[in-house]
Amino acid sequence: MIVNARIAAWPDRVFTGKVTAVNPSVNPASRIFLVEARFDNPKAELRPGMFSTARILLPGGENAVFVPKTAVLDSGRRQIVFVGGGDGRLIPRDVEVGDRVDDYVEIKEGLSPGERVVTSANFLVDSESQLQGAESMMA
Repeated sequence: MIVNARIAAWPDRVFTGKVTAVNPSVNPASRIFLVEARFDNPKAELRPGMFSTARILLPGGENAVFVPKTAVLDSGRRQIVFVGGGDGRLIPRDVEVGDRVDDYVEIKEGLSPGERVVTSANFLVDSESQLQGAESMMA
């Protein structure tokens, strides 16, 4: 992913770099998350600790929804993510996937921006839901 950054010390310039890592934790109060990016810096103008604002250019455009690739269960016939349904419930949701960028997958259909999804141990959640379905069929 490409990132354009404006550095407070250089307000009239835009520095272009490449995202190398994204911290999955977002501060809920500020909506700020940490991104690691690499920039060419031949004149040593950029230094650690400089304040900046950045815009990450995503392949799907500004309204694209991306989730970690670990959030998508791919059965071969369909792709599913588990969405938080409140009260500790998880709801399986069919999605249509698009571009893959590093460790993230674009969701073209099936999710809205801001929805919370399970990003790890999906196979356990899926197994549990299948077991519960089998139990209800036996009863």
